[in-house]
Amino acid sequence: MTILSAATLENCNVLYEKSGTYKLNTNKMYQLINNMQSKYSPMFQQIVMEMLTQPNARKSCSEIYHMLYPYEKDILDL
Repeated sequence: MTILSAATLENCNVLYEKSGTYKLNTNKMYQLINNMQSKYSPMFQQIVMEMLTQPNARKSCSEIYHMLYPYEKDILDL
């Protein structure tokens, strides 16, 4: 959620229904992710979506690092 908030510059508290259950409104969450299309690559969007999946299906930090590792050299060469 922190990455989504930083990428969209939106407060992600609006994604939770305050009706006593604090249930996540996934429709609003996907709207925010879709709004990232004009600013970020499809790969970044995919990583954010994978970070926001249910905990039992979520990639670990190590798996996400290995997805990004091939691009680390490109960043260091700048």
